[in-house]
Amino acid sequence: MKIQSDLNKILLERQSQTINRNDSPDNDHRSFSEILNSTAAASQADPVQRTVPTELSGITGLTESQQAVLNLAEQSLDLLDHYGTMLEDPGLSAKDLEPVAEALASQSEDLRKLRDSLEDHDPLRDTADAIGIISAVEAAKINRGDYE
Repeated sequence: MKIQSDLNKILLERQSQTINRNDSPDNDHRSFSEILNSTAAASQADPVQRTVPTELSGITGLTESQQAVLNLAEQSLDLLDHYGTMLEDPGLSAKDLEPVAEALASQSEDLRKLRDSLEDHDPLRDTADAIGIISAVEAAKINRGDYE
């Protein structure tokens, strides 16, 4: 029972410390809006700096084959991203997408060939497969006329 009474005593002390912390003289005479405004002004004085994402080419310790796969995979993802923004344009014709379909199909095939140069247990093989499949599927959709 002594443990229980000691525990209750500790909890009561912590609660009173929390209450006392909020009863400081600064808070007694300031309204909520004054506190909010002073906090907002302080946060505006120190703007958050934007971070720029790093490129994958900065990775060290890769073999030449791995670096080639990584570079082509990055190019393929950039092309897929560009293709996605093109699809948002309602005035785009199917003829405008033909060069993209050719590039996607070509990159998919090149990625497959480069993937075969990697070792069987290399985790980049799965990544290259996934990107190559997505590129090939999107090229097939364009050629089939899904976006007309």
